[in-house]
Amino acid sequence: MMELVRPRRESALIVAAVLLPAVLLGWFGYSQIHRNLTETAFERRQALAAMAARALQEKLEGLLNLAVSLSTRVRFRELISQDDWAGAIRLLESVPRDFTSVERVLIADPQGTLKADSPALPEVIGVNFAFREWYRGAVAGKGPYVSPVYKRTAKPRLNVIAVSAPIFSESKTLLGVLALQIRLETILEWSRETKVGPGGLIYFLDHKGQVAAHPRHSLEAEIADYSRHPLARSVLKGEQGAAVIYDPEKKGESVAAFASVGKFGWGVMIEQPAPEAFRARDGVLAFVLLVEGITVLVALLAALGLSASYRAVKEQEEKFRSVVETAKDAIISTWPDGRIMGWNRAAERIFGHERRQALGRPVDMILPERYRHSFKLQPASWPVEVAGLRKDGSEFPAELSASDWAAGGKKFLSFVVRDISEQKRSQEEIIKKKEELARSKTELEQLELFAFVATHDMQEPLHKILAFGNKLKQELGPEVDEAGRKNVDRIQDAARRMVEMMEQLRAYSRISTEGNPFERVDLTEIGKEVVAALGPRLAESGARIENGNLPVVQADRAQMRQLLSNLIDNAVKFRRPGVSPVVRLTSRRPAAHTVEIVVEDNGIGFDEKYLGRIFRPFQRLHTRQEYDGSGIGLAICQRIALRHRGGITARSVPGAGSKFIVTLPAESL
Repeated sequence: MMELVRPRRESALIVAAVLLPAVLLGWFGYSQIHRNLTETAFERRQALAAMAARALQEKLEGLLNLAVSLSTRVRFRELISQDDWAGAIRLLESVPRDFTSVERVLIADPQGTLKADSPALPEVIGVNFAFREWYRGAVAGKGPYVSPVYKRTAKPRLNVIAVSAPIFSESKTLLGVLALQIRLETILEWSRETKVGPGGLIYFLDHKGQVAAHPRHSLEAEIADYSRHPLARSVLKGEQGAAVIYDPEKKGESVAAFASVGKFGWGVMIEQPAPEAFRARDGVLAFVLLVEGITVLVALLAALGLSASYRAVKEQEEKFRSVVETAKDAIISTWPDGRIMGWNRAAERIFGHERRQALGRPVDMILPERYRHSFKLQPASWPVEVAGLRKDGSEFPAELSASDWAAGGKKFLSFVVRDISEQKRSQEEIIKKKEELARSKTELEQLELFAFVATHDMQEPLHKILAFGNKLKQELGPEVDEAGRKNVDRIQDAARRMVEMMEQLRAYSRISTEGNPFERVDLTEIGKEVVAALGPRLAESGARIENGNLPVVQADRAQMRQLLSNLIDNAVKFRRPGVSPVVRLTSRRPAAHTVEIVVEDNGIGFDEKYLGRIFRPFQRLHTRQEYDGSGIGLAICQRIALRHRGGITARSVPGAGSKFIVTLPAESL
């Protein structure tokens, strides 16, 4: 009896020694790749949310600056102090026309009673709005204020926000409050500047956690309160990040990224269906290219404006000023002695000096002191990288290009200064991502090599188990009872299954490392070869294969044969009891550069909620006693499709058959 116990224990140890590395290897490889790719998708959407937050902050700061600029005009304050509210509002009548983001201008007295508005709505004149956040925020803070979302009093009762600023006399006495009412369509228009990707959406929260703008929310509906939402609470705390959440409307998971909008306490939320978010890994690079293209286009427009001004400064002055003032880059022009004569809005924003403060000063004030003697500001045929100096003394990386132009016999200089802080950060991030991607690729190749070598080396002890099992049965013969022979048979069956699994795992690891060069492959002929090779199995099951006209593609012939063989073999294997299998091979062109190969059967089918499992190695929906096989055939099919820059998916209904769809590039068709 001891002689039987020892081989049994050693067999268990051998099985454990073989299974444990395989399980650990599979788990480690899957978790490592999944984690790296998921983190990359999260980081990209965090970057989008942060970018949208910065854009929203710039828009709100621009509106605040506009409100402050209007409320501090000398003539405006004089009219308010004289209780000439009609005269004061006439000064601001053009604001809604000149600034498309401003819907209405409101002026209230120190007690909050509305005295004047434009466009005029008589029904609200004389109404006290001291309860409104825009009034209380401006009065309490004694400065400009961005209100949360509220439903306006005038009809239609739309949801709006307001940017307000207190109106003070020269003696700092409160004369009233100026408010710029902003419709939420404006914020939705701002959101369209950020490209979230297919199926994605972006929306904004105010500092109370209310939805300020959401593409699915009506502007006349009740204000949605998200303050209890876990991600919204994180935004209100000034945090940023990303997470996978459940979307009850689509009944599926989405990737959500969020970011806080700086000093305003607002927040940006970005959502995209999880399948789309994890498929579009290159979205960030596409966005960077898009931003660079827009920047180049703006620079080209500015250069065209400057070129036109060379020929006729007086004739093109208005057109030139329009281009200069709307440019995103700082455009500065100087007198022949180097003093500043032109200073656009972008220069005010980038350097912090207002136009009236900059005009007449030496142009080298835009450079740090250490550069003013060693770097001469003169025309150059290409941009040079310099350090810019802001009004507050901080420095930033910038690109500077200069050109000269003549008028009235004198030579003038013009400079275009671009703040490249974001570009520098983006370049550093791209370099970092490239390094991480290279490391991930190297690790994946090492894992594939390890899997190949490990499965090759592990077959030797398995073959020995089979050989010693045969020898054991031959030498012991009749001395072994029926139970002993069954145990030996079980050991050999387990070893054979393990050899088969090792062979399948080696085939899986060789798809990328030992693939053949691509050539023109007629898939119709490949289908016929596969049907001929599976002849005995098809005859045994009574299967009928309907081989349609399949396309010619650039592919690895052997791997295409293996892909179709695995799919047809699966279709025959998973047949319904008492029903002869029918397998149809068809193709179609869903797009100009894509072809789909469809393998459809009338078998047992499966629940599509298991779609994510069936393409994983060794994931089975049925026991080995029900249907034989190693459980890696579909994983090999997916690996082959990915190597050919394609993909594979399936559609199925339990008891009604399955349809496997292989997508391949069709450039060569």
